[in-house]
Amino acid sequence: MHRVRSIAEVQTAIDQAKSGATDYCTNLFATPARLQAWVDADELSLWSAPGAVHLLRREEDFHHWYFAAANRETLRATASAHPALQSEPIVTDLVGPPPSVDAMRPIIETSGFRPYARLQRLSRIGAPTFPDQSGATTTTIDWASAADLEAVHELLRASFNRHAEQLPSRTDLAAAIASRQVLAARVPGVAIAGFLHFETQGASSTVRFWVVSPRSQGLRLGAALLRQYFCTQSTARRFTLWVNAKNNGAIEKYLHYGFKPDGLIDDVLANSRIPHENHP
Repeated sequence: MHRVRSIAEVQTAIDQAKSGATDYCTNLFATPARLQAWVDADELSLWSAPGAVHLLRREEDFHHWYFAAANRETLRATASAHPALQSEPIVTDLVGPPPSVDAMRPIIETSGFRPYARLQRLSRIGAPTFPDQSGATTTTIDWASAADLEAVHELLRASFNRHAEQLPSRTDLAAAIASRQVLAARVPGVAIAGFLHFETQGASSTVRFWVVSPRSQGLRLGAALLRQYFCTQSTARRFTLWVNAKNNGAIEKYLHYGFKPDGLIDDVLANSRIPHENHP
């Protein structure tokens, strides 16, 4: 494997994998901007073989595995020959409708991976209404600032499974804060009582992470954050998010605001070097 120095390297390797493909398969859906950020952070390594390319993205003490292959058998053969897939702690994602994910999962499992978590995508068209204006108001909500970075990062790490949910790094969070993509909830005596991190592109907006700290539960801060989010993203028409399929409490909240499953899932698989975890 070698470190990737430009996204052109990635695109060239993908084009080679696609050439003559009979059943092209991939789990790499990162935008060029996201790929460039990984390259700039020196996080991306590439290993190619005839008909396939494999990428590892380093994240602290483990890696994310991405692949592109001409067909499933080529993926199976090249993954089995990839030395790092067994020697390093690695997770990977299979995204799509359940039938296609179910068909791909055995191929990944033959390389020593096991099911780790399942996320499902929820979506809604248009912003919901908020008839209940009692409790916390949007005056408790403002844009997160650079001074909030560590508090936001700490709450993020305490609230979500880092192996399953692709948490942003401090650098990513800093960029999101600078771009006004993080709303913060504040109460007296608490640095950050909650936050909502989102990404908007054109008419589509995605809620990345929405959380209120345990000590601030019951203050209706979650509703206030969501209300302010929809207010600031008034030009968006479609809203999406990913949620752990076992997190019934979070799913109930999203359903309450009109989100519904849209048929896409994300099965996260991990190799034996990733420990089993009990985590939200």
